[in-house]
Amino acid sequence: MNKKGFTLMEILVVILIVATILSLFQVSYRKSQIVRANERARGMFIQLTNAARLFNEAYPNSKIYGSFGNSTAQTLGFYDPCYLFEEYTDNATGQYAELHDNIAPFALRFREWGIANADSCNQNVTYEGYRFVLCNPSFSGTQPSEANNLCTPDKFAVMIATSNVTSAKYTGNGVHAWITNGYSFENNYN
Repeated sequence: MNKKGFTLMEILVVILIVATILSLFQVSYRKSQIVRANERARGMFIQLTNAARLFNEAYPNSKIYGSFGNSTAQTLGFYDPCYLFEEYTDNATGQYAELHDNIAPFALRFREWGIANADSCNQNVTYEGYRFVLCNPSFSGTQPSEANNLCTPDKFAVMIATSNVTSAKYTGNGVHAWITNGYSFENNYN
């Protein structure tokens, strides 16, 4: 009986085939991770927009405007998007938002956004590498600084990519998705 083993060439061919399959799988897996992250960001963006829309309808004289922790919006007399979070405390008074100016917080949960507590909303909040900016199309004055003047009259909210976004396809400091005044979702990353 011949007990001849594998030749070196046969072993190398098998290793090459396995390595090729693994590299193809890795590329596919990485792409699926990016797509999932983008879909999560899109979902949070829509959730944020819906909360802001409900807030504006409930408090037409106290509209949400700007990005999280954006002092520009507050200076202009609008409420910070932080007020949309549950248990948000106003740092100036130490009171919960629902006790402050009779403004009740809406349904955003700060832990879902990866921030430690509602007060830390005063930092620059991002989700999956995107910044979210709420617009007020009826306001004709200075736009929030973090919006880079991208709050145009046709947009209710914008999603801006940061350097944290993992794919070159999604990087850059421009608007990557927006909600129109008609509350339809549009984007330029598909």
